[in-house]
Amino acid sequence: MIKKQILSSLLLFFVLSAPAQKEVYFADKVKDSISISGMQGIIVNPYVKLSSIGINVPVIIGYFRELKLGSTTSLTFYGNIIGAKTVKSLNNILDENGYITDQNIIYELGISLDIEAEPRWYINYKDRYLYGKNIKLNSGWFVGLPTGIYTNPMTSVYPFVLNIKTAGSFGYRYAFSNNFFVEPSANLGIGLYSFKYLSTLTPYLSLKAAYTFK
Repeated sequence: MIKKQILSSLLLFFVLSAPAQKEVYFADKVKDSISISGMQGIIVNPYVKLSSIGINVPVIIGYFRELKLGSTTSLTFYGNIIGAKTVKSLNNILDENGYITDQNIIYELGISLDIEAEPRWYINYKDRYLYGKNIKLNSGWFVGLPTGIYTNPMTSVYPFVLNIKTAGSFGYRYAFSNNFFVEPSANLGIGLYSFKYLSTLTPYLSLKAAYTFK
């Protein structure tokens, strides 16, 4: 009698747990099939940074192509033109003893060229999909590591010198439509000027706006 009760209990347990196991299996299968998408487009990116000439607000205009690596990771390539405030000339003002008392600095718009690659991880993309949140154009939180080569501004002071830069990036992408997104981010960057001189770590804020197309 006791053996029959044990066998009946075990049978009832397996019958009740089978649908739950099946539901978990299909939920995992659906989550595994969720994936970001690749895209390309035109991007405009003003950002705010501190530099040797004070607060500077460079503006980037360029082309980007985002390639899907994994279900939540990508690699984006950028080709950009950068316009920024730069020093055109600098003259020291001396006192009667020959000591520097002030500087006369003239600024101008400098144009730079920039080539960049950024590996990126979209942190909560699959959960956003499962909870029905906006995932257009890979919307959601991300971390990235943009790294690139850029030139000095095209001015009379050290033109066309090549420099290297990289930064840790944390931000959020939000798509308003199937073709347009904005992307604010906080960044901590460092540079190697002329492949010789290492800069200090520099925090900066960035706001990208992009139009995408197939």
